Amino acid sequence: MPDSWKFVGAVLTAGLLFTSVHSHAGDGISYQQASLLAATCFACHGTDGRMAEGIDPLAGRSYQALRATLMAFRDDQIPNATVMNRIAAGYSEEEIDAIATYFSGLPAGRE
Repeated sequence: MPDSWKFVGAVLTAGLLFTSVHSHAGDGISYQQASLLAATCFACHGTDGRMAEGIDPLAGRSYQALRATLMAFRDDQIPNATVMNRIAAGYSEEEIDAIATYFSGLPAGRE
């Protein structure tokens, strides 16, 4: 196989990997838009998703766990959830996907 074909194969493989990692956010919401949606969470969960004591960290949690929790809040399946049910009720499923993707992509723990 010529080197040029190896390069093309490597580029296509990298593109597929990138697409699979970032596909959760949905086709219509960019990373920048996802970060703006996530800004609603910053007051309680911190701008890096790792607020000190008392508030669950979001950074580095799995996409699936974040999405499931946000959907449960949105669908009012978590009783006594303080403000989260009301906040999540305002998001579409695509927006929840984008928020879950954003926070799952942040590093967990403190630097």
